Amino acid sequence: QPKLGEVVLFHPPSKLQELVQSGSGRPVSQRDLFVKRVSALPGDMILIQDKAGNILINGEKEAPWDRRSLCAAEPLRLIERYMEPGREIVVEKNQVGVLGDCGSVSVDSRVWGPLPTQDIAG
Repeated sequence: QPKLGEVVLFHPPSKLQELVQSGSGRPVSQRDLFVKRVSALPGDMILIQDKAGNILINGEKEAPWDRRSLCAAEPLRLIERYMEPGREIVVEKNQVGVLGDCGSVSVDSRVWGPLPTQDIAG
């Protein structure tokens, strides 16, 4: 089981594959790898606060290690089209919530939901 704050490589779940293909036109396969940081564990609840993608995990702001502002804000704010303020995402058994370190542009668990741990490659 991955720990909070760890960076993981993973094979894209089907919803992520669909999002990437619909956005870029490029098919994504199970051989492709993505990288994100583990931010929520089984039993945790992620709440989308606003269109900018700010979140609460179990009613609290993100943990200090969860530095998701490593990139400048994306001027077109494309991530906003994916955010559903008020949406609650519950992380179930054999899943983790993952977030990208560039929060203003990262398509992550806020968009496509928890990551099944079976998809983690390392």
